[in-house]
Amino acid sequence: MFLDEISELTLGLQSKLLQVLQDGEFSRLGGREDVHVDVRVVAATNQDLERAVGERTFREDLFFRLNVVCITLPPLRQRRDEIPLLTELFLQQYATHYNKPRLAVSQDTLRIFAEYDWPGNVRELENAVKRMVILGGDGQVVDELADMIASRRALTGQIASPGPRPSKREPAPAVPAPTTPPGTSPAAEGPSAPFSGSLKEIARNAAREAEREIIYRTLQQTRWNRREAADLLGVSYKALLYKIKEADLDRAS
Repeated sequence: MFLDEISELTLGLQSKLLQVLQDGEFSRLGGREDVHVDVRVVAATNQDLERAVGERTFREDLFFRLNVVCITLPPLRQRRDEIPLLTELFLQQYATHYNKPRLAVSQDTLRIFAEYDWPGNVRELENAVKRMVILGGDGQVVDELADMIASRRALTGQIASPGPRPSKREPAPAVPAPTTPPGTSPAAEGPSAPFSGSLKEIARNAAREAEREIIYRTLQQTRWNRREAADLLGVSYKALLYKIKEADLDRAS
């Protein structure tokens, strides 16, 4: 029995699943007798279950019950050499399925595919190739991926690289004071406070903004079809709804 997105189970369902795995039996709703089962369970998730256990969103006893043989599949961005092979496979598969002529993929398209990070992993690549086959060309898909790559580079480029250290003879430039609110005089203000952010905070904020931009562009691409967007991004529908709410994108729709 294959259980996909095991991390999305509620705590109540986790408890029931644990009982079935331990006792090997369950009772149907309205049934009078217990049903005995003998199955092999394969579970999959794209979440860090150890962290979920620490955050008390996943049962520790169920985690150790399932974690007998663990296979970690690296994301597609960490095995980019497989992208051309997978692209060829999906091109052939969907050309046959839709009775379409097989597309010839240019080197520029493969270069864009190699540069893109594919947050939705193989499923996102498969959907992109499927769209290419249906549309009869790769122009629209490549343009959208190129825009996403440019947006991510622009976001990560907002953090300026540190410049040379000021010498002892030349004082360091002062941090500009905040704009004086109406009704107050600059003389009444004290010295401006130094910047108190940390590198970890900056990195977290940049990652959050990049994720928000990718979700927003994917929603635009799917005309705000959240289920289709979840498939493209490789996350569950419930997780996408949470991220949309967290990023205030529900107001943008």
